[in-house]
Amino acid sequence: MKHVIIALVLAVVGCKKKNNSAPPPPGSGATAPAGSAAPETKPPETPAAKPAPFEASGIAECDAVLETYKKFQACAKIKDEDRVVQDVNVGGLKDVVGLVGKAQDDAERDVAKTAAVANCKDQDAKLAQLIKDAGC
Repeated sequence: MKHVIIALVLAVVGCKKKNNSAPPPPGSGATAPAGSAAPETKPPETPAAKPAPFEASGIAECDAVLETYKKFQACAKIKDEDRVVQDVNVGGLKDVVGLVGKAQDDAERDVAKTAAVANCKDQDAKLAQLIKDAGC
């Protein structure tokens, strides 16, 4: 069962790759892909508040992610692609946190909680850095 928990944690918190297919900079000699136009610039909109991806768990590090996620969602300067990736990542924590409650014994619970704490700390740090980088 311990291997199943570890495999699930790794699958849930897997690496997300951004799509970096932006048009080439002007004057670079490269051409933009066919059918692409210059990106439209418009002022940032205030994002609609999203519900929390999971309930407070009682695990302090995971509950902290929920608070940081609220700040992340409130920042209008966050790029849409970052929003999508982080929505998936934070949503995946629901499964990681859920494993703690589904553990069949204390040893399994300790492994699941250790994994949840590590993943939540990592996600909280990623969100905090994105918020900082965006200037929010």
